[in-house]
Amino acid sequence: ALLFVCSVTQAQNVLTVRCNSLRPDSINKEIIPYFDAGCEGENVTWDFSADNETPCDTTLFAIYYTGNKILWDYNGSLDTYLQRNDSLLLCRKESPLYEMDYHEPVVCMTYPFTYGCSISNRFSGTGSYEGKLSLSEQGMANVVADAYGRIILAEGDTLRNVLRVSTARNADVSIINHETTEDYGTLQKATDIYEWYARGYRYPVLRTIEERI
Repeated sequence: ALLFVCSVTQAQNVLTVRCNSLRPDSINKEIIPYFDAGCEGENVTWDFSADNETPCDTTLFAIYYTGNKILWDYNGSLDTYLQRNDSLLLCRKESPLYEMDYHEPVVCMTYPFTYGCSISNRFSGTGSYEGKLSLSEQGMANVVADAYGRIILAEGDTLRNVLRVSTARNADVSIINHETTEDYGTLQKATDIYEWYARGYRYPVLRTIEERI
């Protein structure tokens, strides 16, 4: 089930399929230590100049198409998406140790999307860890454009008319050893993502991810 709520005003920064959907591309991103995402609301100033001035690493993100699927390749991991009408769906995640196929995909974005818009949907999937543990995941994803304003980046660079999108995913993950059939029970997994979109940029200019188990 999907709940999508939105009211678009032209003066606001609006994310659209044409300007912000995933396209074949390669992007070099700087990796910095995690920092607090700041407050929500209108006309916010996020001053991260002291937080992100020293990158600890860089990584290459590659986006390419295979048939109707969109693949996002990064750090040895691969995410598979589908663009279905105006919605971007996460259908699969995999890494050298982990894989998860979502039979009920995660709705990551529905266009157009601007301040005040929100999406809520249930998702579920099955997968494995290290080829030995069978995983079953069920959860809820909530996406909200919760703030807009200006962002101050490293070296004092300032971007205006920036939209922040927050994503909260909470899931129960059941784990069974499929070799011994031992049931390891269920754990709770929480993922919080914050993304800042500036007008004129297809992808977020800044993104934070926090995962808790």
